[in-house]
Amino acid sequence: MIHEPFTFRSRDSTLVYGHLFYSKKENPLFMEIPPGIHGGVIPNGKDIDPLQKAIAEFLIEEGFTVCFIDKRGSKGYGPHYMNLRDFCGRSVDDIIEGTIIALEKCKAQKTILHGTSSSATESLVAAINSPDLFTKIVLTSGFYNIPQQIDYEKDRTLKPTIDLVSHLTSEEIAQRNPLNSIFLA
Repeated sequence: MIHEPFTFRSRDSTLVYGHLFYSKKENPLFMEIPPGIHGGVIPNGKDIDPLQKAIAEFLIEEGFTVCFIDKRGSKGYGPHYMNLRDFCGRSVDDIIEGTIIALEKCKAQKTILHGTSSSATESLVAAINSPDLFTKIVLTSGFYNIPQQIDYEKDRTLKPTIDLVSHLTSEEIAQRNPLNSIFLA
């Protein structure tokens, strides 16, 4: 398994981190978007997370080239990078720009996008915003109605969505809500 870490500038010039894992043949590109608040590819800043490594090894074995995008807000790049988190906003640009860069690097013809948890929500928005970029999308354990998720979390101990959007106005939340984008598309 060949690992190529890379960086790129997103639309607003923020430096974003990516990791390509190549197999030895031409393959479709599998874009894996880790939920940054839970970690990232290199959560401790030094070593590849064992889970992300196992995912890459499995997918390569299944015939894919794998790219992880540690969008803004991911662990492993210092507190400043974590504080850049912009749920369903500029982090979506990171996914789109990272996919374009990864496609240029590996010359794949097909792209499958996968996101888990909050990254599933952001991956859906990326696919809505750039539908021609992705051949397929796989969404795992996400939520697609942000206001409904906020209502659900109000009486809970953990409030990850509320934490992600607490700085936004209700109008900004509505603009970023994937459910609205689906019906408007």
